[in-house]
Amino acid sequence: MTMRALLPAAVFAALLVASPALAQDPKEEPREEPVPTLTTDDVVPVQVAPPDEGQKAGTPAADEGMTPEERADAEASMKAAAGQGQPDVGAKPDKKVSQEELDWRSDYAAAEEAARAAERRAIDAELRVNDLKNALGTTSTAAGANAAAAALEAQGNEVRQARVEAAAARAQADRLKSVGARQKFRTEAGPAPVTKDGEVNPAYFLQAVQKASTDLADADRRIEAYQNRIVEMRGEILRTTGSGDNFAVARIQEQITQAEADLARAQTERSAASAALDKAQNEARSAGIRLP
Repeated sequence: MTMRALLPAAVFAALLVASPALAQDPKEEPREEPVPTLTTDDVVPVQVAPPDEGQKAGTPAADEGMTPEERADAEASMKAAAGQGQPDVGAKPDKKVSQEELDWRSDYAAAEEAARAAERRAIDAELRVNDLKNALGTTSTAAGANAAAAALEAQGNEVRQARVEAAAARAQADRLKSVGARQKFRTEAGPAPVTKDGEVNPAYFLQAVQKASTDLADADRRIEAYQNRIVEMRGEILRTTGSGDNFAVARIQEQITQAEADLARAQTERSAASAALDKAQNEARSAGIRLP
């Protein structure tokens, strides 16, 4: 093929390559996208001045030009804005105690008081028995001895009856206590040490002192009764040992062991009651309460 034959084909190929460029508007220039730049605020973190010493979080900073009234108004406004000025209207009130729990509280308190009173009567009756025994030993006439013996027998019957009543009353109180535990009921909290107005509540301190005093006196009576039991039963063992009745001796020994355990528990309760009384009295005095 000659050069003259190839020339038209080369010209045609060059026109095809250049056609897109020729189609563009010569007046239109390509747009340049703006390059984002960083300002000083974008690079340096904002410095928040910490509150002055003694200033609570959420309260306006103290302004030397503000009067005390203006400062108080500003603080109230801040609290109101934060939802602290008034309680939330949509907040749910505290759960009220059900009538069932209120009834249980009343029943249990009455049962516990009845049990303690019955136990106190039983101990007091037992202590009177010991007094009658001592009186019988000092009687010098037959008539006096007979009268003391009759009184002692009657008192012994009273002790046995009082113990039965005390056991029944305690069983009732324990049953109600178990019911409350299953239902997750709580006993009455009692008076608070401070009233709603922020004043000292004398009832709280006087009640604490009265309870500790009663517990201490009850523990003292129990200790005396258990000590008398142990002395009496040890004498009975001495009188029974020579009889050959080993069963009776073993039974009395078991009673002595039980009385010794009761005595140890009463002594522990007395120590706790004494410490509670000292604490209650000191707290009452510190609060300015005059004790009787």
